[in-house]
Amino acid sequence: MENQENKTEVIVVGAGPAGIACAITIARAGKEVVLIERGKFSGSKNMFGGAIYAQPTREIFPDFEQNAPIERKTIEHKYAILGEDDGTVISYKKKTDKNVSYSVIRGKFDRWMAEEAKKAGVILVEETVVRDLILENGYVKGVKTEVETYYADIVVLADGVNSLLARQIGMRNKLKPEDVALSVKEVIDVLKKGSTTLATTKSVTFVEGKNMRYFTKVITENFNITEEEVNNILKDETYLDELIKEYWFLTDDIKNKNIYYSLEGYLYPDTYEFYTNASIKDIFRKLLDNMDDKLTPYKEEIENSKYSVHEMMTLASIIELEAGNASDRKGVAGVFYNRLNNGWSLGSDVTTYYAEKIDNWSRDLKKSELSSCNSYNTRSSCMAGKLPVSPICNPGRESIIAAIEPTSHKYYYFVADKNGKTYFNETDNGHTKTVNQLKRDGLWIEYEN
Repeated sequence: MENQENKTEVIVVGAGPAGIACAITIARAGKEVVLIERGKFSGSKNMFGGAIYAQPTREIFPDFEQNAPIERKTIEHKYAILGEDDGTVISYKKKTDKNVSYSVIRGKFDRWMAEEAKKAGVILVEETVVRDLILENGYVKGVKTEVETYYADIVVLADGVNSLLARQIGMRNKLKPEDVALSVKEVIDVLKKGSTTLATTKSVTFVEGKNMRYFTKVITENFNITEEEVNNILKDETYLDELIKEYWFLTDDIKNKNIYYSLEGYLYPDTYEFYTNASIKDIFRKLLDNMDDKLTPYKEEIENSKYSVHEMMTLASIIELEAGNASDRKGVAGVFYNRLNNGWSLGSDVTTYYAEKIDNWSRDLKKSELSSCNSYNTRSSCMAGKLPVSPICNPGRESIIAAIEPTSHKYYYFVADKNGKTYFNETDNGHTKTVNQLKRDGLWIEYEN
């Protein structure tokens, strides 16, 4: 669901010459344009000069030669073709001023261009980093910055040749070090096969339906981060308060002392591109931002429900682990809501496994574990009519939608066979018959002790 307060017609990311030229051209055509620049001002990240060509520049700024901060006219160009031991230099001189070029200091020239864009009606947002693109039905519908989310009909990426945003949506592959050249900014030592001073990226996948212990393992295996560091930040109340303030779907419920892991259920499982030196907060932010993108279209439905967002996410996590396949998830959600609305126990084994911190389901649960009065264990009579205190895994999109939009029916029981097919029943007697039939047909799931 788009936030109309931050909706514009066009967003341009990157206020270099290309981004500014794009923004000002669109603005002059009568469109509303937001231009986002990560630097303190346009050109602030450039410590060098450059050459601009008069003819294309005049098409956008007809009087730039009188008004822009240009340095000097270039009357001769030299092109060098270099070999290992020799080289050839070609010199080219212009006879007229028609196609001349000028040297400029980018820090000055880019800033002047940005001011001209503002005069044309471009909304310039500086010192703002675009972290992610907002995707809806395969289309880019906006951008997410460190502070706000902006929606637009068109998003233009002008954030450089090595655009991380373009790579994020598959429009550009990662460049090889041997295929690029670097100008001196802050890099002082570049090795032949990549720089030790440059932050590289890596792709990391978090699988849906896995709990925080698994997520922690993925993090510690891929980054220079320890399990203790992850657990400590999950218990950091100051940090949690900051997240609650930033993300509408995080509430004080995540600070309940009985919760095993505060962010369980809210870290969206997906494949991400991270810097190799990413911090725990960097990682959590990217996963939370993705969850924000997935939940926001359903915000109104969630707020109008009798259940809180925390309760819905908790139920989504149970559905993720209980439903035999994606097509049955809304039906399974309907069973759980029927039980809750009538004060029944959910009777879900997966909550007991989580309560006992058993990640391997290869053994049956003990009677003592099933009857244990734990704030997660819905097999216990003390949890009748209640949901676990928090989610028990990090669910995928289909399970989240199922919790928000369950199928309405009269079923109170379900069971899945070994092939993933789900069978629903209204009564315990019907449920028992189904289970016995599955056993006779060899479709019952057997666990090895």
